[in-house]
Amino acid sequence: MFESVVRDQVLSEVEDEMTRLRHAVIIQIVEGAVQEIEHGSFYRVLEVFKGRDAGLVEELTLPQLKSLSENSPLADVSPC
Repeated sequence: MFESVVRDQVLSEVEDEMTRLRHAVIIQIVEGAVQEIEHGSFYRVLEVFKGRDAGLVEELTLPQLKSLSENSPLADVSPC
């Protein structure tokens, strides 16, 4: 769930920026980036934000973590 929220937000921002692009090479590069955001490694999506804004990191509280784990598709999976 967290991953899809992040990917959707990044895609929304990139697509907004794409509306202003004019050069064919830049448009092609950004279209490739969109494909990577949609289908590529989540680590690579996050990598570009590393070290750019310390405010992007938020400390999760225990109730937030419980909520995330309860809404996880793996919440009903029993350990082996």
